[in-house]
This record gives sequence, C-alpha cells and structure tokens, in this order.
Amino acid sequence: MLIYYLGLLLLQGKLSKSLKMILKVEDQKKLGRDEEAAFGRFSAAAEVAADRAIRTAAECLGPRCDEKCGSRAQWLAYCHSHNITSRLTSYRLNRFNNLFENAAAVLYHKAHVVDFMIDNNCTHSNLKLKSIVADLKDKRIVAIVWAIALFNTIVTQPYWQLINSSLPYGAFPSYAKSLDQTLARLARDGIRDPQDVQAVFQDYAVEDGDTVDFLFSHSTEFYFQENF
Repeated sequence: MLIYYLGLLLLQGKLSKSLKMILKVEDQKKLGRDEEAAFGRFSAAAEVAADRAIRTAAECLGPRCDEKCGSRAQWLAYCHSHNITSRLTSYRLNRFNNLFENAAAVLYHKAHVVDFMIDNNCTHSNLKLKSIVADLKDKRIVAIVWAIALFNTIVTQPYWQLINSSLPYGAFPSYAKSLDQTLARLARDGIRDPQDVQAVFQDYAVEDGDTVDFLFSHSTEFYFQENF
C-alpha cells in the first residue's frame, strides 16, 4: 500500500510547488476580497486566493460547515428550490483530493453561490460569506480554480479512483509510470486545447456529470487563455 501513498505525496508535492509559484505572482497584486476595504481585517495568510475561495466556500456551504459563519441549511434549501444538487464536500486538509474535488464543485456552483448570497436567499450573511462572492467575482481567481478543477479531471480524481479500486498491487507500477509520464508531459508541453484533454488512466477516468460537463462548456476559452 505504501507505493500508492507515495504517489499521493508526489501529487501533493507538485501542488505545493505550483501554489508557491502562484503566491509569488499574487504578492504583486491584490485579488478578490483583498481589493476591498471591507475585508481589511482578514488576515493575509500565505494562501493562494483560489485556494482560499475553494476552502471558504466548502467551509461555509459544505458538510461540516463553520457553525458560526456558515449557512449550510439555507444553501441546501436554495439548491432544492432550484433543482440543484450541491457538489461541495467537507473541507479537511488531511484528505487527499479535497482541494481538487471542491475546485470542480465551486466552479460548477459559482453562479449559484453568487445568486444565493446577493438575492436575499441567505438571511444571516456575514463577512466570511460575503468574501466568497468577492473572490468568485474576480475572473483571475476563477481562472485558477478552473485550472485546479481541470487537474482534478485529468489526474487526481482518476488516481483517487485507482487507489480505491481492487487493482492488484503488482499491476500498480505500470500506472505509476503512466502518471509520471503524464505529469512530465504536462510540465513540458502544457495543454494546447482543453477539449482534447484525457484522463491519465482511461480505465479510471471521471464519468461525465454536472461538474465535468460544466468544466468544458462554460467560458473555457477565457480560463484556458488565463492559465495556459
């Protein structure tokens, strides 16, 4: 089982390195809520704005939400009244793929969350909830959220499904090699056309659904140009 989790550490390490690179860029300009004086008392933690937007949305609207600042019950009521299924999951830092899964969910729910917050659907709004809207209205932040969600579809979700499958231990090395080659190719060549994207493991590819369909059908050109 160790080799499976070494793969997880590899992916987490690459994510950490990428986020540090983004932080260097963000140090030169303010994004989302950081541009608004209303959120001046919020601590400027060493956290990428896109990561912050994903985490805050999941903490306030997902399972195990922030009891003081969250609005899970009203969010679910809003989703039910609009025939929407909430895709947000619990945000726990010790759970692999948490950031990636919720990136896809936040991207899918972007318009829903904004409507929920600004159209009097949420009756006990607070600064933490309002900060979600401020971040999701910034296209630069959403572009990074889109990139993380894309990586979820290509790499992390297929890998998560692989390690939770009944794949024999002896068959894993070929998948590990494929993963390593895919990461090297993405680092070298990037992605020329998101419509041509394929999962690293085709037999464990993410099934089409609301979040995957949305990923490739809404403002793809803008997000793609911003990131690649």
